[in-house]
Amino acid sequence: LLTLDLFQSDREKSEGLPVAPFMDRDKVTKPTAQIGFLKFVLIPMFETVTKLFPEVEEVMLQPLWESRDRYEELKQIDDAMKEV
Repeated sequence: LLTLDLFQSDREKSEGLPVAPFMDRDKVTKPTAQIGFLKFVLIPMFETVTKLFPEVEEVMLQPLWESRDRYEELKQIDDAMKEV
């Protein structure tokens, strides 16, 4: 989906239309896109599920938290490489 969004933003730019920041290939990276999706879509959704079924927290939420942390590490590496 991210790739399709980036093609859409390329077309919008070429037509002089405004581009959503999270879809702009010049501004978004895979780590930032994944962090946003995890933090604002997946984690809140599964937190709601675990309120109904607390026994699945470890199976459902733990991997999402770990993925978020890993992508945050990758973002820090990307940011540091840009500074060099």
